[in-house]
Amino acid sequence: MKCLALLGASGHGKVLAEMAELIGYERVVFFDDNWPEKNMLSKWDIVGNTESLITQISSYDQCIISIGDNKVRSEKHLLLADRGILF
Repeated sequence: MKCLALLGASGHGKVLAEMAELIGYERVVFFDDNWPEKNMLSKWDIVGNTESLITQISSYDQCIISIGDNKVRSEKHLLLADRGILF
């Protein structure tokens, strides 16, 4: 089963999740720093925050940072890249 992790559960992430399903991802889940207060985006589960993603990354085939704000996306990219996570 092809699984995709998306970091950032908002409108940008929703569009990426829809595209991922169209190209064959069978499971798409979100990670968002507003979790656990925010636990769903449309039909997709939000299963943790950034730190959760870091500890669970091996469970996913790929990861995309789905944050629209360039500054925040860049900060998250640097954080995850420093931990050896590829996108």
